Amino acid sequence: MSLQKKNPDRSGIGKRAVNLFYPKRCFMCRDLIDPEDNQALLRYSGMGLCPSCSAEPYRIKYASPDRAAACFLYEGNLRRAVFDLKYNGRKSYGRYFAALMLEDEKMRDYLRSFDVLCPVPISPQRMKSRGYNQAALLTEGLCALLDTRFEDLLVRKKDTKALKGLDKNERVRMLSGAFDCSARYLEMLNSGSIPGKILIVDDIATTGTTLEKCRQALLSPFEAGLANAGGQFMDETALMAAPEIHTLAFCTEYEDNT
Repeated sequence: MSLQKKNPDRSGIGKRAVNLFYPKRCFMCRDLIDPEDNQALLRYSGMGLCPSCSAEPYRIKYASPDRAAACFLYEGNLRRAVFDLKYNGRKSYGRYFAALMLEDEKMRDYLRSFDVLCPVPISPQRMKSRGYNQAALLTEGLCALLDTRFEDLLVRKKDTKALKGLDKNERVRMLSGAFDCSARYLEMLNSGSIPGKILIVDDIATTGTTLEKCRQALLSPFEAGLANAGGQFMDETALMAAPEIHTLAFCTEYEDNT
């Protein structure tokens, strides 16, 4: 009788090695995901959440009406996760944040009403040091899940210092002239193909100044086309209808800087 040598389950060994050296962790609480729990792995692949955090009632919240709309409060585990996306290279969190936003049916319907989603840009200096734009990662995640157009319509011309701790007036001063239309936006403008509804997306909104400055930058070509007297159009640009532009942030600190 011949003895057959059993072949080891190499796929199983490989999975265990991956789980050992590259464990999956919930982006909210940082707990490990059980590699043997298929349901937990499925939830993690889409949302980055463990079963416990998946059961939490993360609901869409909004800033007060005089500020930019935002989805969640910048606090607790979410605060740490946003910090990790922005400063610790956790680029996959952009997709997870997008999926978390789209858990809300009203938010899904609202986002689908836009023709284009556009991220708040960062400066070339910041891009060089960080290597990515966290707002762009979030926006790309939303566009992929919604099958909506992503466009870089803005550029940041001025690299400002950190705005944290500044009041609204100081932020307005610091961000004066910081944003401009991108070459892509000007191309659309010249070809008459400006989208009807545009949403500008950021990761965090405090006073809403950054988002408002971005909105003003996209509207500036249309405002510049109006004559000072009588409201008569001076060029063909102004004859086109200005797009409807809204702003949205993933989260807000709800700082009262008024």
